Amino acid sequence: DLPDERVAFSVDAIREGADGDIDVLQVPDVPAGAKLWYVDYTVTNVSAAETDGDYVPSTGLQFGLLTADDQVFVPIIKFTAFDSCENESVYDLAVGESVVQCQIFLSEDGSAPDRAVFVPDFDTLPIIWR
Repeated sequence: DLPDERVAFSVDAIREGADGDIDVLQVPDVPAGAKLWYVDYTVTNVSAAETDGDYVPSTGLQFGLLTADDQVFVPIIKFTAFDSCENESVYDLAVGESVVQCQIFLSEDGSAPDRAVFVPDFDTLPIIWR
């Protein structure tokens, strides 16, 4: 049996950060040649969560970027407004509602990403976008 709560999750774009974005975000201890990458994604509540009736989107820590040789990109948490990769403040999503979000990653050696991954749960296989 599938659970009653379902969320549709799609990667809309993977974008390379602009020159100077690392300075704007004030990322400490960045090696020379590092690049930022942005992942734009959409989350849609297909069916409400059982508790409280709405889904609370909290996907950032389950999301990642990888190179072709499985090098993991470093997730960046921003502490200020950042127009290049801004998120909507969402407390919950009613059934049928969607929210577009953005996650920031750092490629320490400047490599380009090969794929985005989302791990729904610790004992679940990842969802992969190439």
